Amino acid sequence: NGALHYNRAMLSLGMIPQDSRELLAKPIWEAFGGKSRDELKSDISQLAHAGRHAVRACLKASSCRKAEFGIDYADYGHGVNLPHCQPMLELGRLLTLSAIYAQIEGSWDDSAAMLFEGIRMGRHMLEQPTLAETITGVRILENNYFALAFWAAKCPDESLVHQAFVRFEAATNGMVRPGFALANEASIIEKQMTGVIEAYPDGPWAEMLLDAMGEFTLGKDRQQLEANAIAKCQSLGVPKAVFQSESSFEAFVSKLRDLRGRYFRSLASCMILPPQQRHEAATKFYNQFKGELSKFTKSELIKPDDLVSIFATHEAERTMVRLALAVAGSRKEGLFPTSLNQVAPQFHGQIPTSPYDGSEIVYKQLNAGEDFSILIPAA
Repeated sequence: NGALHYNRAMLSLGMIPQDSRELLAKPIWEAFGGKSRDELKSDISQLAHAGRHAVRACLKASSCRKAEFGIDYADYGHGVNLPHCQPMLELGRLLTLSAIYAQIEGSWDDSAAMLFEGIRMGRHMLEQPTLAETITGVRILENNYFALAFWAAKCPDESLVHQAFVRFEAATNGMVRPGFALANEASIIEKQMTGVIEAYPDGPWAEMLLDAMGEFTLGKDRQQLEANAIAKCQSLGVPKAVFQSESSFEAFVSKLRDLRGRYFRSLASCMILPPQQRHEAATKFYNQFKGELSKFTKSELIKPDDLVSIFATHEAERTMVRLALAVAGSRKEGLFPTSLNQVAPQFHGQIPTSPYDGSEIVYKQLNAGEDFSILIPAA
């Protein structure tokens, strides 16, 4: 079970000095944008050394077929309190930065191998059932995609880049399934809300209801915790009458369960559409549901704009890496191709297009073939 090794890696994060861990709080293109090679090397070398135990545990975990974290997801609903999401994101960035350090040191094989292990780490998170974990997986992939494109453009061994292209095509096809993730989220929410109903009146029902609404509270004992949770639920818009009888409580939670389940299933149905249509459809459903949902859920958990953008951006990034690998692996005498037509055979004659609107990718050979640029329209 890869999760056992990921848990060990999370514990090892505590061995990294806090000032160094600040580098893991951002995507790598933000953390290191504009820095020179020497500055990059200095910053990453310190972090790679401090995080070496965590990296080893991550590599062990990513080589496992499955990762099961053993969490009772019915207790978490939206996943705002899932304890492993943020540490896993930091571990993913640490692994990517270690791969970049290997590249700076000239170990191109090792660098590529670690980047693909990072992609497997992202896949492990995508295989978890909650939306929060799916988004964490996408964020992990983002770093590795960026670093792999950077690696391809600089790697002096065209045959090694071509091998990476073939592996990337096989490894990432159909990996992210937003509709599936949202449908799962609906099922988990319904299961969680049913658990809230079953916990009334003798269990921690008030705390569970508050957690399902994206909030939490504290209390010195069970009675105070229950009172604080009820008060906070009321501050979020839950009527006082809901807590006065078992029947009124069950009726309220059942309504909320059905409402939220239908909302996430509606969003899931939008995800099979092209990105622009997907956004329009998701916004339409959001406008239909937001009046009721906004009474009981933190707004940032339910707006579709960010969800649609995350998945559409992922597909654009994957398209970018596919092209970057194909172009970099097709260099002749150190020079990049003059047009994408020269790499069309690698895509069976069908050059990828913008996942946003189907328009052609804009490719330019720069500096007499020593550099290149790729632009995805509408991104």
